[in-house]
Amino acid sequence: MIHIGRKIKEQVYKLNIPITEFASSIHKSRTVVYNIFERKTIDTGLLYNISQVLDYNFFKLYIESDLITNDDTPSKESAKLSKKKSLKRTGNNKPERKRTIK
Repeated sequence: MIHIGRKIKEQVYKLNIPITEFASSIHKSRTVVYNIFERKTIDTGLLYNISQVLDYNFFKLYIESDLITNDDTPSKESAKLSKKKSLKRTGNNKPERKRTIK
């Protein structure tokens, strides 16, 4: 999983932008910026703003990660979720397939 805060911190330091200047550019305090650096996840609106300020598309990190693929093969997690959704529990706690009407 991507630790987005670390990636943002790396870009800020790579560009040699002072924290106070970066904080001002994204309309946040220095304390909030240091908090952002520690975050594993982030609001998309804030990430968009940070991407604009640092002239770096942080969204591409998610696209390039193993979490998202371009093929039609479902991941193990999505296959498990689909299977769980297609099962329902009966009174004796045994899974039973849902019946579909066509």
